[in-house]
Amino acid sequence: MKTEEFKFFKQEQFSLYAPERIQDVQSGDLPAPVAKFFSRASAHLIRSSALPIDRFDRLMLLDDGSGSIAYFAQHDKYYDHIDTTDRVVYEVDLDADGKIIMGFGEFFVPLDGENHLPSVMRSRTESEYQEKGLGTRRLLAMNAVALREFGKPLNSDSLLSYAALRTWKRIVRLGLAEEYPYQPLNLNEPTPRFRFLTQTDVLKT
Repeated sequence: MKTEEFKFFKQEQFSLYAPERIQDVQSGDLPAPVAKFFSRASAHLIRSSALPIDRFDRLMLLDDGSGSIAYFAQHDKYYDHIDTTDRVVYEVDLDADGKIIMGFGEFFVPLDGENHLPSVMRSRTESEYQEKGLGTRRLLAMNAVALREFGKPLNSDSLLSYAALRTWKRIVRLGLAEEYPYQPLNLNEPTPRFRFLTQTDVLKT
């Protein structure tokens, strides 16, 4: 397996991003910036009020020993303007001092219709922390939660920015994900999409 140099995790320790590494926590265990972010994110793109931190269905963390902990919050979110409900998981990367949010992510599983794949909605690293592997680590951590909570690997968004495309292609080179064709309803040509491999498939690479 090809490896690359990252700041926020050791590339040879991918087992740190396994579902069993995810820990459940209580609302009182969350640093104040994380709790505030999750509550604010719960009202993103909807008309409902922000959800109090103790009303989330599940709060989690992943500590990979780098000093930066990834926190997660999960709840069912109803988008009233399109009459759709998703199970949404937010992610926050907190710096080693527990004060600064270095980046964040979000993925969802539709609870309506037939497409129930865990899919990335957004992922962002603040400018001063870019080019340090944090985006790659974020996807690895979110995939661990997707496997634990939904039993399915994480998929990319159907529309990828240049930065997101680079990150997913890096994960493919690491032997942890694959590209597959996706046909959006509003486009005539397939567009690239990515998904993490299952553990069995990774062992075959």
